[in-house]
Amino acid sequence: MDISTGLGLVFGGNVLVTLIMMGGDLKMFLDVHAFIVIFGR
Repeated sequence: MDISTGLGLVFGGNVLVTLIMMGGDLKMFLDVHAFIVIFGR
């Protein structure tokens, strides 16, 4: 794993935490259709 992968994971996690703390809901990040596209056959 190179430095950009680690920085991307940290930055992405910070974005999610910030959006949730600003009044978002965790349910807005969970989508059945997206799950099927990513993990489906």
